[in-house]
Amino acid sequence: MLINDTNLTGEDRHQTVINADGKSYGILFRSTNSRVSNLTVEKAGTNAKVNKKSKAVITNCSFKNSGSNGLEVDKSSYSERYKFIFRNSSVKESGKRGIYAFQRKIEIKNSEVEENEEEGIDLHSRLRGNISGNTIRSNNESGIEMIMSGTKISLKGNTISGNKTQGLTIQVYNETKGKIKISKNTIASNSSYGIRYARYDHGKLRVKFQDFIKQCVKLSGNSISGNGGGDYGYQ
Repeated sequence: MLINDTNLTGEDRHQTVINADGKSYGILFRSTNSRVSNLTVEKAGTNAKVNKKSKAVITNCSFKNSGSNGLEVDKSSYSERYKFIFRNSSVKESGKRGIYAFQRKIEIKNSEVEENEEEGIDLHSRLRGNISGNTIRSNNESGIEMIMSGTKISLKGNTISGNKTQGLTIQVYNETKGKIKISKNTIASNSSYGIRYARYDHGKLRVKFQDFIKQCVKLSGNSISGNGGGDYGYQ
């Protein structure tokens, strides 16, 4: 279903269902400023895609059983007119990632990201925004994975648990710093590390890896426990 400057509102997310079986996209946001609420989208290749010239506000929706990613959010500018907002919704049982987002402003709030085949939320470099109040659990790779380079993001008040690798993975590919605030989250019972700082810079860093992480990542008030590989890993 193509969304173009049209708001789409269902009666109830459990009763209004878009079955997109056999379609590439359940909902395609293309060059639009649109709101979608109160419905379920299921069984598309990708259940929702937001292109670079769109602002999408998704509230009280369910996305499930996609063949590939649950939601894909293309690279865009940092303008508010292209912000991606996902609130009080869920993305579950995707064939790959739950949410796969590239450079732009984002907000993911009070939602459930569960039982996806790869990462729950996969954030590429240079994102801006907030991820707060979510339950991110039982994904087959990290609950959240992100690239450090240029990222400025706050993770606050999330429960990240039971994921099959890390709760949170932060990847470093070069010397470009980010600003990542991690506060008041519960990160527990993940199969590997609670937080893994993953190094792929091939010797480009001119400071010690842990010192670089301290410059970019601020931790406060988190509960991190019971993770299979330990609460923190630097690799």
